[in-house]
Amino acid sequence: MGFANGKYATAWVDRNTNKVLNIFERYAEVQLTTSKKKQDGTYETDFSGRCRFVGKCFEKIKSLDIREKDRLKLLEVETCNRYDKEKKTSYNTYIVWDFELAESRQPTAPKTEVVGERSSS
Repeated sequence: MGFANGKYATAWVDRNTNKVLNIFERYAEVQLTTSKKKQDGTYETDFSGRCRFVGKCFEKIKSLDIREKDRLKLLEVETCNRYDKEKKTSYNTYIVWDFELAESRQPTAPKTEVVGERSSS
C-alpha cells in the first residue's frame, strides 16, 4: 500500500541536509518511510521518499519539533508524476496535505519564575 491516506509513516534525517525538517519558501520536506508487517512478524519498508508538506500542514509542521523516528499519521496525501521529454526521466512528487502526530507527547512544564511575594492584606 505504501504512501497512502490513513497510513503511519516514520520521519528520518535527510542524508543530504542532515536535518529532519527542511523548510523552503512555500513548503517543507521530510524524509518518510512506511512499512508493512510480514507473516513472519518482521517489517518490510514499502515506501521511502522525500515528502512535501503544503497548504495548511506547511505551517503545522513548521510549528512542531519534528524529530527523527517521530511517527506521523498521514490523513490526506497525493502523488504527482511529471515526465521530462528532453531528459527522458520521470519525477514523482509526494505531497502531504494533512497529518497528525501518531504519538502524543507529554507537554513540558512551563518555566515559572517567582518574582516576589504577594502581600496578604
